[in-house]
Amino acid sequence: MKKEHYGKVNNNEISVYTLTNRNGVSLSVSDFGATILKLLVPDHSGKLADVVLGYDRLEGYSVENGEFIGCVVAPNGNRIARGSFELNGIRYHLDINNGVNNLHTHFELGAAKKIMDVEMKEDEIVFRCCFADMEAGLPGNRLFSVSYRLDDDNRLIITYEMTSDKDTIFNPTQHSYFNMAGHDSGSILNQQLQLNADYFTPVDETLIPSGELRAVEGTPFDFRQIKPIGRDMDLSDQQLGFGKGYDHNFVINDYDGTLRYFGLLKDTVSGRQMRCYTTQPGVQVYTANYLERKDGKEGIQYQPNDGVCLETQFFPDSVNHPNFPQALLKAGEPICYQTVYAFEW
Repeated sequence: MKKEHYGKVNNNEISVYTLTNRNGVSLSVSDFGATILKLLVPDHSGKLADVVLGYDRLEGYSVENGEFIGCVVAPNGNRIARGSFELNGIRYHLDINNGVNNLHTHFELGAAKKIMDVEMKEDEIVFRCCFADMEAGLPGNRLFSVSYRLDDDNRLIITYEMTSDKDTIFNPTQHSYFNMAGHDSGSILNQQLQLNADYFTPVDETLIPSGELRAVEGTPFDFRQIKPIGRDMDLSDQQLGFGKGYDHNFVINDYDGTLRYFGLLKDTVSGRQMRCYTTQPGVQVYTANYLERKDGKEGIQYQPNDGVCLETQFFPDSVNHPNFPQALLKAGEPICYQTVYAFEW
C-alpha cells in the first residue's frame, strides 16, 4: 500500500492510494470519487501496461469528467426515464442530464465528486461517504462504501455497500473504460468479448429499455461465443443506431444474487485478458461511442471506441419496470453487491 498527495479540490487535500500484488499488478485509486486512476497489468512477456483510460491531472476528474471516466457511480447507475419514478406511493424527480433522462444520478451530485473517508488495509482500500435525505433526489439518509481489494490471484474485487433510514434505490457501478492493450493503444474494436447472456434489453431512441427481454441469437448482440467487439457494429440494426454502437444492458444468465461469471475481455496481441464476475443481474456494455478527449493520460487524445465499459448493475430504468430485478434498498437493511475483474496474461 502506498499513499501519495494528488492535489486539492476546494482546499481539500486529495490523495492517491496504490495497491501492488506480488505479480506486479497495480491499482491506483483516488479518494476523490473513489476513482480508479491507473491499473497496471503485465502482458505475456511481463511488460506492464495501464489498461484503463484516464487523465494525468486531478482537474480532469474534478471539473469536466462528463464521461464518468474511472468513477464509481452511485447511488444509481444508468438511466431513469424522464428522471422520474414512484416508490411507496411517492413520486421522485431526478435531474435531467442526458437528453430527456437522468443518467448515473448526476456527475455533480453523485459519488463521483464526493471526497471520501478512507480506511487502508493490507490489500484493500475502503472508501466511505454519506448522502443526506433527498440528496441527489433520492430518499434516505444513506451511508455508502466501496472497497477495492487486489489479491495475489490477480483479482480486483470491488464491493459496494449501503444502508438507509428510508426505502430507496441503490444501483452502483464502476465506470472504468478498459483497453487491454493499454490505454494509449487506440480502438478496442478488434479486442475480443464473450458474454454469458442469452438476452439483452432493447431500448428506444433515448436509450430507455422497452421492458422486453430480447434473445441475442441472430443479432449483433450475440457474444455468447467470443468475437471481436466491432465485428458486427457496422451491420444495419436499429438498436446499434440508437446507441451509435453498443450502449446496452445484457441480461446475465442464471442470475440469483450470488457471484457469477459473466464474461471475458481479451487482447490477443498482448495476451492480456480479464474474466468478469458479479452478484448483479446485468452488465451495460458501452463502447465509448461519444468519447472525444484531448487531455488523456500521457498526452493521449482519446477517440470514440478507444475503451469499453463493462458496467455491472441492475437493468437501466428498472425502477419503472416491475418485470425487471429491482434495485430496492429497504430501510434499516444493509445491502452488498460485488464485482470481480480477474486478470490473466
